[in-house]
Amino acid sequence: MAYPSVDVRSLAGGGCQSELAPVIFNVKPSQFSLERTHDVSIAGSGFPTGRTGTCLLSASERNWTLTATRESDDSLTCDFRSEELRGHVASSTSNSFKMKLAVVSELGHESNELAITMYKPPQLLNISVTSGQAGDNVVVSGINIPDTLPDTSLVSCKFGEADAEAELLGAGQLSCLAPAQLQMKSYEVEISLNGQDRYNASWPNAVAFNYFGLTGIGQKFVSNQGGATIALTIDGDIGTLQQLRCVFGDEPLGPASDVERNGPKLSCD
Repeated sequence: MAYPSVDVRSLAGGGCQSELAPVIFNVKPSQFSLERTHDVSIAGSGFPTGRTGTCLLSASERNWTLTATRESDDSLTCDFRSEELRGHVASSTSNSFKMKLAVVSELGHESNELAITMYKPPQLLNISVTSGQAGDNVVVSGINIPDTLPDTSLVSCKFGEADAEAELLGAGQLSCLAPAQLQMKSYEVEISLNGQDRYNASWPNAVAFNYFGLTGIGQKFVSNQGGATIALTIDGDIGTLQQLRCVFGDEPLGPASDVERNGPKLSCD
């Protein structure tokens, strides 16, 4: 999955820009964590002709000057290893930061600005349900999960190596749709905020989701009063299933009772 990017190539207006002013077309990645991303690639024109140049990063009333390395006539790389910038991000109470990035020519002319977003590295703490089936909605809670990002289409989850759709919910949460076609076992849950970098819970407190599925339903006993005991055959480790409930139609019943753990089977009354 590709990094998110911002592209203004169509706005460059061939010939309208001064030859002395660089023009930025594209920034990749445009949302990232400084913990994982050290260099940002910029595509454009009119870049400094020397081997190195300058990138200018600004946010509110703060500015940072970053070293730029010229890769070709139409691309360069900005180095985000500035300790001052990292200190500012680390000390902030916010978990995400909207900034503007520009390139400065040898004569001091600044290019157009493109927006980028940096965020603190998120950490998973827990999930709303620890077991279920494909298609279940799983809410992930954690630290430094932003309320929103410029490109939310790149926000995703992984159950093991399987990609899953995700949506930012705010208040340090996002929801994941448990993917299909997984085996009945436990999978570690990870999240990504830019389609590339993946984050999970700190070891040894890994966040895991246990898949199970119903493969057989048989009537075990029916009384004269209409009551029934139904035996359910379940694929998966029922020892990890803490919130099983029996539902007939729209009528919820009591908790399922484990009657044959070696089956594994459960009964609903």
